[in-house]
Amino acid sequence: RFGCQNNEMMQNSFYFLNKLIEKQPPHNLEELRLTSCKLSQPMTDELLDLIKDDCSLKKLSIVNCGMHSSSVEKLKQFIDNSNYLVELDISWNNLKSSCMFELSEVFLANRKLQYLNLSFNNLKEPEPTYSEEYIEARSKKDRAFREYYEEQ
Repeated sequence: RFGCQNNEMMQNSFYFLNKLIEKQPPHNLEELRLTSCKLSQPMTDELLDLIKDDCSLKKLSIVNCGMHSSSVEKLKQFIDNSNYLVELDISWNNLKSSCMFELSEVFLANRKLQYLNLSFNNLKEPEPTYSEEYIEARSKKDRAFREYYEEQ
């Protein structure tokens, strides 16, 4: 079990983590929890590169680490390739609904996953904002449409 909480991960942290991930059963790492760690986009990508192909993690938690939408593809690969993952917590990362939609394919295909926490991500798309010109043009079209059908 490896955890990081409220720390800033540096490049040498990945060297240590890589050594833990490379261990083979029965001495392998089964749980990785990163909570409120200050991960840059390249570091998040590097972490997911470490685990995506050959990893026996059963529990992965990347909570409030500033996970980026660009990391979603690597996370998808990890979930898709994993034969062991039963718990995934990616809460508090402000991931957009489009990211969740991308991930939903692998969530549905993964038969081992038992626990999934997506809380406090941005699952709702923002309401669209329209310019005054667009609203005025739309109103004219609506009026013309109504007038046409009232004449019929």
